[in-house]
Formats: sequence, C-alpha cells, structure tokens
Amino acid sequence: MSNTARYIPGFHEYQIRPESVSGEEETFMAKGKFFYGITTSTNNPNKAALPLVLASTALDEGHDILVWFAAEGALLTKKGNAEKMKSPIIGDIGELLKKVIHLGAVVGVCGTCTGFYGIDEPDLVEGIKKQTALWAVQTSVGRNCLTF
Repeated sequence: MSNTARYIPGFHEYQIRPESVSGEEETFMAKGKFFYGITTSTNNPNKAALPLVLASTALDEGHDILVWFAAEGALLTKKGNAEKMKSPIIGDIGELLKKVIHLGAVVGVCGTCTGFYGIDEPDLVEGIKKQTALWAVQTSVGRNCLTF
C-alpha cells in the first residue's frame, strides 16, 4: 500500500490518503457522524485548527459533521477573529472555518461563552449559531465525539 498526497488549496499541508496495491483509494469506514468540540483559540492556534482540518476532511468524504465552539474557542466565531489567526503547521484558520461552513457542517457556539467574551449574535461568522449546552448534548448523541 502506498500513500498519495492531495493538496488542499489555501493550506500548507497535504492530505495523505492510502492507496491499495491496484492504485485505487481504499475506503476504511462507512459514512459516520462526528462532533468536534473546539475549546482553544489564540492560546493554541495549532490545536484550534486541527479539529477544523478533521471536519473539512470528513465533510469531503461525505460524513455528517457538527462543530461546537466553547470556552476560548468561542473567540474564533467572532467575525474577523479567525482570519487573524494562523497556525504555523496548518495555515489560515479563518479560511478553514469558512470551508467547513461552506461544506455543510452544522456549527454552534456556546451562548454563555459568547456572552462572557462580549460577542453578540450579529458579530458571529455567517453560518454559526449561538446554542446552549443542552443543544450540544442532544446533538452529540450517536456521534463520534472529539474535543480539542
């Protein structure tokens, strides 16, 4: 089995995909549902970007994705904030967030957290909705959950 690299436009990384001996890409998993929790932002740009890379990759493969921003991760949901952040490993976090939203992820942000940081509904990136902890719990049922 060999690996091929696929360039993701706008990012500094390549996505590695295993290939079978025949040269065809192997499918390792049936379509699934994933919940990615993001609790970091400027305090750790690499860690904040990683779940967005996973969400983007999963969306490209047809998986059902939900992204939840909480704690310091809520700062990324304010218009202009994610665009200012760059991950030394992955690159432009704002571009990646827009891609995840464009590809159809359901994206929510902790309403209590946005209140703490003074982020009002009109300040949110288009496609992101303020939600409650109950919403995060209810929508995560039956999903593979990863929090960063």
